[in-house]
Amino acid sequence: MKKSFSVGMLLLIVILIQARTANQPEYYSRWTNIPSKELIKMGSMYGELQKHPDSALICYTIVTSRYDTNLDKTEKRNCMMAFIGRWYHYFFNYFDYSKAYENLAMAQEIAKDIGYGTQRVLLNFGCMYQTIYEQSGDLKSGQMAFDYYRKAFRIAIDLKETSTLDMSVANLITMANSMQRMDSIGKEITEYRKLTRKDSRKLFRYNLLMYNGLLCMERREFQQALLYFDQQTMLFPKEEIQHIRYIYVTQTNKAKAYAAMGNYQEAVEMMEEAQRIAYKYDMKDARLECYRLLADYYHKVGQKEQEIQQSESLLFIERHSAELSANGKR
Repeated sequence: MKKSFSVGMLLLIVILIQARTANQPEYYSRWTNIPSKELIKMGSMYGELQKHPDSALICYTIVTSRYDTNLDKTEKRNCMMAFIGRWYHYFFNYFDYSKAYENLAMAQEIAKDIGYGTQRVLLNFGCMYQTIYEQSGDLKSGQMAFDYYRKAFRIAIDLKETSTLDMSVANLITMANSMQRMDSIGKEITEYRKLTRKDSRKLFRYNLLMYNGLLCMERREFQQALLYFDQQTMLFPKEEIQHIRYIYVTQTNKAKAYAAMGNYQEAVEMMEEAQRIAYKYDMKDARLECYRLLADYYHKVGQKEQEIQQSESLLFIERHSAELSANGKR
């Protein structure tokens, strides 16, 4: 079995990713004449594909520095997207939660001004508070995440804006399951089914399979739940960056199903694969869940050394969770 990174290695990672763009002024001056739309594309490329958050942040910062209330609607929209980009990297890569919140609040202000993108901003607020909830256990943050997702869902379904709709439904299901409130989203799922009943989008099918699987988990119908989760796996047989989060979630749900059945060795194998994905694709927010679940499953199968390694990593990350919760409550 693969060993997890040591606490020292985790500390090194945190130090390295906290490097600031101030150390790279030459890039800033070189890119200031590039149009905003192109800078946003560059920021996405650097952040999502090349894993260079510092370069991505430079791109987004140049665009946000151009913001003015007298800009036309198109350029304001570019600024809104850039503020969202800054929010993402400050929150997930630099752990600067105050700046993350400020940037998302600015994106929300612009969205209201131009009458576009509010559902996307609400979705991101939900994502921020969900992360706080998952890493700190703060129930208030969990409720805020749930409420933001529900608001994003309502706007997206009225606009028939499928991208935000699919993401808000996926996150609503996840939060409802985590908070043991699956019965509270029946209305949203019914509306979702009706609106897109003929839709062949993979994410639409993925969401309904996840909903059915987690309902079965709640009813302790674990074998049936695994059948739904296996169908999810077949939707995304290859590791593609745009779907990797969905693959990870399916792996963890399968692990939980096996653990609920008492098959901890199978649960370990599922979570080791989930952890491999979290590291390979730099999913920092997923690592805490991996540490917590693997420590428990290793304990159940008597693998003491692996349990200790996961527990040490968990304690290290949880020190940051206290700050996450404190700075995220607004």
